[in-house]
This record gives sequence, structure tokens and C-alpha cells, in this order.
Amino acid sequence: MTQAENFPVVIGVGQAMEPVPSDLTHASSYVDLATVAVGRALADTGAPAIVDSIDSVAAVRTFEDSLPGARRAFNGPWNFPGAVAQRIGAESRDCVYEKLGGQSPQGLVNEFAEQCSRGEGRVALLFGAEVIANVKAARRAGIELDWSETVHGDFTDRGGNEALELVGAEALRHGMLKPMQFYGLMETARRLELALGRDDYAKRMGELFAPFSRTAAGNPYAQFPQAFSPAELIEPGEENPMLVSPYTLNLVSKDSVNQAAAVLVTTAGRARELGVPRDRWIYLHGSADADELPLLERPGLGRSLAQKLALEAAMDDAGADAADIAHFDLYSCFPLPVFNSTETLGIGPDDPRPLTQTGGLPYFGGPGNNYSMHAIAAMIETLRADPGGLGLIHANGGFLSKHSVGVYGSESPSKPPASDKARLEDAVRRQASVRIDSAPEGIGMIDSWVVSYRGGKPDSVIVVGRLEAGGARFMAANRPGDEAALRGFEDSDPVGRPVRVEPEIDGNRFRLTRN
Repeated sequence: MTQAENFPVVIGVGQAMEPVPSDLTHASSYVDLATVAVGRALADTGAPAIVDSIDSVAAVRTFEDSLPGARRAFNGPWNFPGAVAQRIGAESRDCVYEKLGGQSPQGLVNEFAEQCSRGEGRVALLFGAEVIANVKAARRAGIELDWSETVHGDFTDRGGNEALELVGAEALRHGMLKPMQFYGLMETARRLELALGRDDYAKRMGELFAPFSRTAAGNPYAQFPQAFSPAELIEPGEENPMLVSPYTLNLVSKDSVNQAAAVLVTTAGRARELGVPRDRWIYLHGSADADELPLLERPGLGRSLAQKLALEAAMDDAGADAADIAHFDLYSCFPLPVFNSTETLGIGPDDPRPLTQTGGLPYFGGPGNNYSMHAIAAMIETLRADPGGLGLIHANGGFLSKHSVGVYGSESPSKPPASDKARLEDAVRRQASVRIDSAPEGIGMIDSWVVSYRGGKPDSVIVVGRLEAGGARFMAANRPGDEAALRGFEDSDPVGRPVRVEPEIDGNRFRLTRN
């Protein structure tokens, strides 16, 4: 093959969404729904014999397998990639079950595109599925489904203890376990850095996400297709309670979904040999992957250097800048990742280019680690309808912890993409990381916080700050029943306010002191 023949292309995409059925005995398993999406991706190629050329199969890790001590719902198969490959009749030599993280879909495209480009694979099938809504409904109804099946062949399980590593020991000790708590803490840090009041920042969040909801409302694969006004997103109420500061229910990712998506990757030369029509090809022009420092070690709590570097590197790899990109899907589990992406890309609030292809995780749905597979599938369809246009996908895992970016287009690039992860992560490691004191004692200053709500009322607060003596960073929680601490965060911004912090067996505790 000539060099251009080795350039990687996406040749098929498919999506599926299933409402919770009234008869739960017919509720699809994750393998069922993934098989539907894969079947649609195969048909989308227009090449009847495509399945015979699939030699790599990779599945995005399901949400339940991402947690410590995971137990597969209703005895479903652990070999998720092998189960789907077996159903479609693909005899893959390489069967992978990816590690956790929302970066996985774009990360897998980057990985297998490069593998195909090197001649180490023919066609890669990448997919994921979540049926959390079905699982929850069946368990509420007391119905025990049978999703067991015999799967032949081996697979590579890349999973491990990533969930515990991402959360970190300090957060675990202080009961900070939910993604919304981490992002709430980071979002407040960004607001404080910008010197914005709560109402002004809330207004910006509403204005950012209202267009996302409108896109979801017109998307047939959206699990929650409802358009909201900015005010409806940010104003607390009975149907939109505060969950954690600064988020109401309408601003956060929703994971109670039944959604699946699949993508097929090969090279231009192989696509031609297989008879895939040229108008189905979308090239990967640029790619980048980078991991960030643990949250408490980052110089700025509301930012990720790795995110900035990955976005810039992918565009450099594609020989493009943000002005050349016509279409975006920016990871949107919460407003913060989108704000940080738009800042890096120089996209202002009046820019007419949509920031999502699907509607985003709060409105389209947040199918675990697999959201960006849907974004990629939607982007491919958008670019097929816009010959010559470029599209950018940002996928994020953890707490701005892992980033994968892809730039796509219908025209052939001048070179194949190449993600230089080692170079980017070397730059990330060269940041001036912050020292953490896990047993702080004395006076400290608050840098950021997150208040958790119960029944619409503040229930607990976790702060991150710096000790006056030595400047080490600490995390601490209020003592149960400390109403003064909760009141101190209700209407005022106690950033820079002194607190007295001391270690206890179950975590560090703080109390507000007089200024």
C-alpha cells in the first residue's frame, strides 16, 4: 500500500437506545444492546463481508465493572468483547476489555487507528453499552433476569484498581465518592479564580447547557430528550433540587440509561478492498492522549494542563487550529470540562458553532464510560453530510484526569495521525505539584469547597485549603452537627477565610474561625 492507503478511516458507526420496557422480562442486557449497535455499524459500512475482516474487538468497560468489587448484573458474561464478537460471527485474534474512564472511546480509536495504519490490523470493532436503567428497574421490581451465556476464547482485561486510584485516599477518608462532588469542588475553584459571584456563574452554566438540551431534544438516541431554558437549568426547585454546590439536578450527567454505540476503524486501502463506498469514509486527521496529576496535587483545582495540551496537540497533529473546526463534541458530564475546552479553543459564548453532536451527558444521557462513542458516531454522520469540514471530539475520564482527543474529516490528511502521549505527560509531570498533608493541624485558608445537599438543604461540606504554616494542601470535612460551618457556606464565599483544622481517626475536621 502507498502511504495514503495506510491512513486510518472510520467506515461504520451505529447507535442504539432502549426505553425501559413495560415487560421487564424482555429488558435487553448490555450484550443485547451492544449487538444491536454493532449490527447497525456493520450495515453502515455498505460492505456485506466486513465482519470476516474484523481482527480486533475492543469493548469499553461497563460502569458496574468500573467499581471495586464489581459483580456482573444478572450473571452476564465477563468477556463482554468476546460475547459480542461471538454473536456477530467475528473471529478476532485480539479481544480487549478496556480500563475505566470516559476517555476510552476516543482513546481506543486513537490506539487502533495507529495499529491499523502500521499494518498490524485489518479492521477494528470498538463498542460499548450500558443498561443501567434496565438493571435498576428490574431490581426495584424484584425481578431476577438471566443474562448468562457461554463465551468461548480468551480476552485481555485491562482493568484494575483505577477507580480507587482516581478517587484517592484523601477523598475516600472524607466521604467524597461521587463524581459530582469532585466536579463541584473544581467548578467552584474555577469560579473563584475568575472572581465571579454565584449568580453570575450559575447564569453562565445555564447559558452553556441550554443549547445542549435543545440538541438532545431532537436526537432519536437521547434518553432524556427535553429542552430547557437557562433558568430551568439553574433555578432550584422541587423538580430541580440542589445536589451539590453549584449543581442542580438539571446540570449533571444522568447515568440511568440504556444506550450503546459502535465504531469500525480500518485504513483507506483496506476500506477500498472491502468495497466500502468512499462517501462512508471519515479520516482521523489528528489525535492526542494525556493523563493529569491527581486532583489534590494539581497547581490549580479548576484546571487540567493535560486537557489543554491534548486539545492543542490533536489540532497540531491535524495541521488545524480552532478556527478550522466546524463541529465539536466537548465532554460535558458537568459544565467545567466544557468551559475549560472552550477557553483553550478560544470559543466565546457568542460563537455559533454547536459544542455537542448528541446533546451531552445530562440530556442525551451519560452511558458510563461509553458516552464519547456516541459522540464519535454522531460526528461521523455530521461530517459525511459536510464534505471538507473538520470535527473535534474531546473525551474525558475521571476528574479531568484522562483526556483523549480526535480531529476528523472526510478529506484525506497529509499524514497519518500520531498521538505522542509520552511527550504530553512529561510536560504534565513537570508541573509544580502541590504537597499534601494528610494529617493537618493548625490554621489554614480555604481554596475551594463542595456542599452536599439532602432534601434541598445543606447536609455536609468538604473543603480544600492550604496550611498557613508551610503551605501544604489539605482536605477536611465539617463535624456532623456543625451548623455554623454549613451556614458559613450558604450565602457567602469563605475563600481565603481561616479555618482551624485537625486530624481525627475518620478524617480531618475543620471549623470556621473569626477573620
